Amino acid sequence: MSGNLGEHPRRVIEQAFEAFAWRPEPRVKLAVSYLLTGVTPAEAEEMLAGVARREMSDALYDSVFLVPTEMLHFTTLEASLYYMPVLISRCVRDIERARASIDNTGSEIVWKFRHFPVFDSVLNWPHLLATTGGQKKAHAMQTARNWLMVGDQWHRALTFVNHMTLQEKQAIVALFDYFLSTEYWEEEEGKEVASAKALLTGRGAMDVLLVRTDAECMEIVDVLTELAAWHPRQFPASEVAPLKNLMLDIVAGRRPRTTKLGW
Repeated sequence: MSGNLGEHPRRVIEQAFEAFAWRPEPRVKLAVSYLLTGVTPAEAEEMLAGVARREMSDALYDSVFLVPTEMLHFTTLEASLYYMPVLISRCVRDIERARASIDNTGSEIVWKFRHFPVFDSVLNWPHLLATTGGQKKAHAMQTARNWLMVGDQWHRALTFVNHMTLQEKQAIVALFDYFLSTEYWEEEEGKEVASAKALLTGRGAMDVLLVRTDAECMEIVDVLTELAAWHPRQFPASEVAPLKNLMLDIVAGRRPRTTKLGW
């Protein structure tokens, strides 16, 4: 699979296969009732059964998943982790072939963990969410919820992280370091990678949120307070409270600045 690649990308792929090698093949792989390809989930299960991850061809992968990133969304938690080295290999090889940009697969892997909401300033988020409409607002709201550790997407990311071994987390971090080495990431994408790496390496909530000072902690508190008041359904007080209270406790010196929230 990686015979024509340079040393760094080959090392990233090999580290991924070695880190996830201990995982047994899950009996049930698909978590949906349909696929976007021409095969049914039952047919896909049969096609994938017994195929060693290192032997999986791109043709087989593509016959199941219309685009590579669908593996992250259509499979069970166990299968997503089982096939992660296959996805990493595909991502690295695609980037090396194109030598132009981090493809959609790379972005989706990062977004599995963290997705930075590209707004002006954190203090402007409540106003921007209040004045944006339609599909753009729905996407902005979702990314803001995820970034501020609220909602289903964040809880799914946390579950994914907590089911990974240290070696598996290190393999994902190695992939992100490879992304950064390609020099194709924009400034905002760099924030997502930095945050995801902080999450995967077990650093505190301040590092995951990329906040450094007491003033920035209080900005998070102010934004959470406003969002809970303006959008109580998307930012329920019970879900906002853990992060809000942590930021207040850090500023007051009641909890260390390295405190985590659930990972």
